[in-house]
This record gives sequence, structure tokens and C-alpha cells, in this order.
Amino acid sequence: MGPTNDTGLLEPRRDRVDRILEILKIEANPVLLSLLAAGPLEDVISAGTIDRIEREARVNERFRDLLGGVWYYRAPDDVRTRLDALIGESRW
Repeated sequence: MGPTNDTGLLEPRRDRVDRILEILKIEANPVLLSLLAAGPLEDVISAGTIDRIEREARVNERFRDLLGGVWYYRAPDDVRTRLDALIGESRW
């Protein structure tokens, strides 16, 4: 089950990506960033969000670095291939 909005309904994954990006703008603590990568960002990765994630990672170095802290072994093969191309050797 994912995060809910103030109506108690689940937030769409695209909205969760927006929230992650907002947190990333203001947070610098490496411990908190690792939690952001290993929790919310990991949970939002899907076939439906990979295009957005790729676009953001191309223009946002901090976001691309954050992706290095994600374990995405449960993602579909095509999504894993695309993430591998984005992250390269930048795994944490």
C-alpha cells in the first residue's frame, strides 16, 4: 500500500515522484537521502513512471545520484535495463 493524500486515497505514482523531487531540493543529509532512495523512490519505480524518471535523471544530477541507492531487482526486465543505463556504475 502506498502513501495516501489528505482524502485518504492513494496518491498516483506521478504525484509521489513530485514529492520525492521536492524533498530532494531541500534535503542534504546522506542518511535521509538513503532512506528516500530505499523507500519512496524504490516504491514508485514502475513501467508507468520510468519515462518520467529517465527525463528527470537526464537533467537532475542529484536525482540521478539518488537512483544509485535504489534496489530495483523486482522491477520488470525492461525497466531494470533502462535504470541500469541511467545509473551505470553509480550504485551505492
